[in-house]
Amino acid sequence: AIGLAKKDLEIQSHYQDLFKNKLDKAIKLWYSLNIKEPIGFAHLINDDKEALIVTNKGNFIQKEDNHVYIVDLKSGVKKSIYKSDGLVSGVSINDKGSTLMFVEDNIRTYTAIDIVNKKVIYKKQSIYSDVKKPIFSKGGNYIITAGGMEAREGSVSVIDINTSNVLKSREFKGRLINLNIISENEI
Repeated sequence: AIGLAKKDLEIQSHYQDLFKNKLDKAIKLWYSLNIKEPIGFAHLINDDKEALIVTNKGNFIQKEDNHVYIVDLKSGVKKSIYKSDGLVSGVSINDKGSTLMFVEDNIRTYTAIDIVNKKVIYKKQSIYSDVKKPIFSKGGNYIITAGGMEAREGSVSVIDINTSNVLKSREFKGRLINLNIISENEI
């Protein structure tokens, strides 16, 4: 896409408008909701009446607390539903908009939060140093997690969100580069 944009000014203009629009929305959200913390992830929930916000403070050298907030867009009231001691990465939300999943980097832990009930429904520390971003199955009922150790070995697991049970797990030799979304029929 970048190569095409360099050659075609119309495509280039479209990308500039797209990024400007996304940046404008993020800045408006940050200022209007008075978050006062860097936002790493934002998603509208509950028929666009609330925003789900994950903050992104600190770095690998300087750990800082990060939060998961639900913010009422009309009143501006923000409620912290989770606090992490350090960086949060790989944030994603299932298609139903009911479950948030991320990795707490400093402790290599996968965490899933039921957004509706505002509680942690899955939390598991990886035994591997290279923890991959968790992904949801297409139906949103399963989480796929993976990790590896110095390109030598690793494992991939499929977890049922409702029970937190590992449905399938497979170890492998070598390096894991990408995870792909699967349909729930393939599980």
